[in-house]
Amino acid sequence: MGLATSNHAWRASSTDMTSFEAMALDPKASLWKLPILGHTVAEVWFSGEREPRLRGVPIPALYVVAYGSLSDAPADPEDPFSAPRTKVGFFGPFAYTSADGVEHPLNARGAWEALVAVLALRGTRITTATADRYGFLNLEYDDESRLACGPDDRDENWQLSAPGGLFLSAPKGGGDPRILDP
Repeated sequence: MGLATSNHAWRASSTDMTSFEAMALDPKASLWKLPILGHTVAEVWFSGEREPRLRGVPIPALYVVAYGSLSDAPADPEDPFSAPRTKVGFFGPFAYTSADGVEHPLNARGAWEALVAVLALRGTRITTATADRYGFLNLEYDDESRLACGPDDRDENWQLSAPGGLFLSAPKGGGDPRILDP
């Protein structure tokens, strides 16, 4: 079984922008080191809804977007300045630990004012990135801040798309976040 294609996944292989080669994670491993180290956070944004909607109701979301080096980018004749992109979406409870070590239990469904602390990630580089087969995601940054998110019983709680066609999504209630072909 391979990773499924998705409209949300970064679809370019490292050699050809017209083909899709999904990055495979070792199916026997219980913890995966994600290939996004060194990516720099350039965007943090809040959204009033994400697709698909849950039973027709908009779902609030927090997105953290980081970019790799242009030297790591595949040649794209349409956009020669495109860099490898990692996008993480949070849709429910998660934890942000700031550079000073203070843990902020947050919820993307909560008041946006409470989420403002995450804006401090802008300009930081990812130093550790792991996901496990139980639906937990851990991202650490060069200023010693951290984002951690696990599964939620209500809905899919986080998604990550990254270079190489990597697309992970924590299923409702927990479990393997790899998106597998049927």
